[in-house]
Amino acid sequence: MKIQSKDIIKLWEESTTTLTKFFVHKYYGDDAEWHFVRDLIGDVLFVNDDFYNMDRILEALRLNATYEQLMEYHEMEVEATQDNPPKYNFKNFVKYGKEQMEAITNG
Repeated sequence: MKIQSKDIIKLWEESTTTLTKFFVHKYYGDDAEWHFVRDLIGDVLFVNDDFYNMDRILEALRLNATYEQLMEYHEMEVEATQDNPPKYNFKNFVKYGKEQMEAITNG
């Protein structure tokens, strides 16, 4: 059996859509409105006025982040500027908490 790239892409799109639906349900509930920007599955996800890349979706689920952790870090990223980026990554934020990470990064 020769595997075609279109078959692999179809499987990836189905898996990505399933994963995304799970993310949306877990963090936003069943009534959330969502779609992929430009209808490109696996690209940027728009959900209830928020935007996520697939890497953040996967990371949040792998870390079993709480809704509060996801929202608080997301807000920090949105408010960040090029001159003032977040001082720590999402993984450490979830693992250690904001207070501990602030204490570490502020000396």
